Amino acid sequence: MTARAFGKQLPLVAAWVAAVAAAPAGAQAVIATSEGSPWQFAATLYAFLPSFDSTSSFPISGTGDEFPINAGSILDHLKMTFMGTFDVHEERWGFFLDTLYVDLGAGKSNYREGSIGDTLIPVTTSADVNLDLKTWLVTAAGEYRFAHAPDRDFYYLFGARYLDIKMKFGWSFNGSIGNLPPAANSGTSENKDSNLDGIVGIKGQFRVGRDYKWMIPLYFDVGTGASRVTWQLAGGVGYRFGWGDITGMYRIIYYDLGGHEIQDLTVRGPMIGATFRW
Repeated sequence: MTARAFGKQLPLVAAWVAAVAAAPAGAQAVIATSEGSPWQFAATLYAFLPSFDSTSSFPISGTGDEFPINAGSILDHLKMTFMGTFDVHEERWGFFLDTLYVDLGAGKSNYREGSIGDTLIPVTTSADVNLDLKTWLVTAAGEYRFAHAPDRDFYYLFGARYLDIKMKFGWSFNGSIGNLPPAANSGTSENKDSNLDGIVGIKGQFRVGRDYKWMIPLYFDVGTGASRVTWQLAGGVGYRFGWGDITGMYRIIYYDLGGHEIQDLTVRGPMIGATFRW
């Protein structure tokens, strides 16, 4: 199933999670937070190993045409990544800020995919290509807790996500490129995009086991604005200690950008994080 097709099912997933989260757990009734509860803070640092897929088209010098590429077929080297989350809560209300930065780059020899404009790359021709991608993803949202019990906590989300992406593409053709001018033999091109989208969603966790030390964290959001649609889905397992949590999750972020040069973007991968609470 493609990310676009899967995205059509996400509202059903969100509705199911909300229904299950809000349902009472047998004899365990929902517990209201006492009046005057102090502010609670949490900071999480993650190790994240993402992969990127993006369909993009880069202008080719001197032709007026473009060279479409699938970034996932080239990118395979992580240069730098940072991911962190900050949460603050007081009774039912809260706020969180999630920041993700990724710098990827790689080169590939004998690249034979795609075409330039309406002209297919000749079978006797290949290209040496390199691609660098830098992305900031910042999500900020308010939270309202709608389910609270010893074995669960779940929140509605309402906020925004900001995307800043820059892709730099370099190429050098080996062999004949037909009727294209000599200027098309090699060069560099750059695409940029910055989008701000409103989002709504659900986040929380189920707690299981003795003393509810084990956790099943879940996260979902969907939104639109400058993008046609964006959604994010994450889930995993964790364990609670006295000082905080250790959590392993798998995360997917998808964008249908609707642009001409950068058409879509998918970031996915496993991550492990440590959460400190005070």
